[in-house]
Amino acid sequence: MTAVITTLEFPALSERQYEALGIALARFEPAAGLRFHACGPSPGGWRVVEVWDSQEDWSRFLNHTPLPVARTLGFPEPSLREVIAAHHAGPVDRAY
Repeated sequence: MTAVITTLEFPALSERQYEALGIALARFEPAAGLRFHACGPSPGGWRVVEVWDSQEDWSRFLNHTPLPVARTLGFPEPSLREVIAAHHAGPVDRAY
């Protein structure tokens, strides 16, 4: 199984809206296969970058939990959905 790096971008999404999504998602079980999550503002919206055990884990979670919840909150669809195979996914043990 190859870990993957995923990127989602939501156009015109604010930090406040993202936090509302986090509150709504708190009632669900943690996502199986999620190793790392980071997010922040991007030009014109909000970007979410994650590392997953597999693309299947990411797709299953994304399409069954956060996207449906985001739609109920009136969020736009992601303008970018990207998945790339990770060359390295784990602690950094030396300077690069």
